[in-house]
Amino acid sequence: MKYSLYLHLRKKESAVPSLGSPVKSQVKPPIVSLPFFMVDDKSEVDTLCGKLADAYDEFSTNFHSIIADSIHQGVVSNRYQIERVFSEWAFSRITGKASY
Repeated sequence: MKYSLYLHLRKKESAVPSLGSPVKSQVKPPIVSLPFFMVDDKSEVDTLCGKLADAYDEFSTNFHSIIADSIHQGVVSNRYQIERVFSEWAFSRITGKASY
């Protein structure tokens, strides 16, 4: 999904460029690719929650090796990085697809 900041201003600037703005377009590629699940009903949510709980148990047991194989390569300095590693790892484990 592409995004565009101040699209209405950039359209005007692209049509009649000024010397004040060398930017031709504000449309940028995605910043990050986020893994997500689409669920249709409560039973699918419950099933997914069970799979994530099982994945968390495995993540807790193999924490150091999973972190070492992650984008952070064994160095995590805060809980947000740990949550990201878990989310990406669990998505890959449950779907069989890489999350990035």
